[in-house]
Amino acid sequence: MVAPLHAGVTRDPDAIGKASINGRPPYVTIYLKATGPEVTLATFVTYGCGYSIAACSALTELITGKTISECWGITADQVVTALDGMPEEKRFCADIAVAALRDALEKLKNT
Repeated sequence: MVAPLHAGVTRDPDAIGKASINGRPPYVTIYLKATGPEVTLATFVTYGCGYSIAACSALTELITGKTISECWGITADQVVTALDGMPEEKRFCADIAVAALRDALEKLKNT
């Protein structure tokens, strides 16, 4: 088993994004640090199944080193592809991870 990448809370993040399904698990929190237009660090905390953990880990890998505008274009399909697939009934885990990212990006835009 491979440990998830980028799991954990970031100290002094520039933005924090959260998402869930109507206040129910999985709960996802994404922490972003940015330098200029680039996301230099992305970490996450999730309370959910292994697919939720995998989706968040893949997402943080996809966005680290990308510009903020590139991060806006990240989709759940890209997260699923980065994981070499995911059962359709667990696809919502990728959707929630991306929703948390967008919440963080929106807050980053407003700082």
